[in-house]
Amino acid sequence: MVKNMNWIITALCLLIILASGCENTPTEVEDYDPEPVLTAFIESGKPVGTIWLERVMKDLGSLYVPENTGISDAVIELFPISDNALNNDTLTFADLGGGKYQPDNPDYIIEHTVRYKITANKPSEGVNMWAETAAPDIFTLQVGYEIPSGDSLIFFEDPRIIIDDSTITFDDSDLLNPFFQKDGQNINVQNSDSILPVMTRDNPFLVLKWSSSDSSGGILFHIIALTDTASLELLSPPDPNDEEEEEELEPEQKGRVGRSLAPNYQDEMGLLWIFFQWEGAHRIDIMAASYEYYRYAFTTWFGGPPTASARPESNMNGGLGVFGATCTHSFYLYMKQVEL
Repeated sequence: MVKNMNWIITALCLLIILASGCENTPTEVEDYDPEPVLTAFIESGKPVGTIWLERVMKDLGSLYVPENTGISDAVIELFPISDNALNNDTLTFADLGGGKYQPDNPDYIIEHTVRYKITANKPSEGVNMWAETAAPDIFTLQVGYEIPSGDSLIFFEDPRIIIDDSTITFDDSDLLNPFFQKDGQNINVQNSDSILPVMTRDNPFLVLKWSSSDSSGGILFHIIALTDTASLELLSPPDPNDEEEEEELEPEQKGRVGRSLAPNYQDEMGLLWIFFQWEGAHRIDIMAASYEYYRYAFTTWFGGPPTASARPESNMNGGLGVFGATCTHSFYLYMKQVEL
């Protein structure tokens, strides 16, 4: 996920530069001194993952390759700044090349409700960056469905559904890893509905209900299709009798991640089948996000095209990017086609 977010952030930075008309942000590419971009995400109760430090790509005529814009040999540190921290150690990072940095201590755990600061410095290249964010507290999640004849809410008792995120194992570096753990074994759910709850357009819509999370600015949702792009099948295929049948989608048009969000005062949301585009296994992530990350996501996803007067609300000082924190619950289900 961090890698994909890194690409999005850099692309947005380029749009900002080109769309800006103020004197502080030159519109001429040849006059622009590429700014550093730091992308770092932490998760409550989990070790720290890979972070990225690079510069905005200046040559718009070339293929964007993140590794080619990476800033090497920077000193990057992460440490708590609030009084409620039990571990006050500073976490340092090793340069893996190409702008990729890995924590030196893989057992460094992010504490709930603790506020953290991250710094990145390389004086020889004018890099002096910092940002702060607070790790959200744990929260509960229930997944259920409404009875069509009334307003009662029935929560799942199907043992196949996984709600406790401590039972889920996946590689944070792979956004679309389709494995979860059951009975001590990793199970591949890709293209299999035998071990997952099945949802179709004929089912009552699902209801997600969550408790509040301290240090959270709101809830972010990811709906992630776990099928290879080449094998994706539309959940609602075009009607063969329709004369205006759409042409088959190209691979680059097959986005596998859907996003939504909810403000801090909201505590439930309906999950309709229309939110899903593809047939097959899906992972749904419900993330209590730090205030800084929620505001960045809101202005990035729904703020319209970035301009000089309407940029993504980033918390990064001395450059571009974001330092955000989440506390996450996830569950899996299988979306299945039905005859029209």
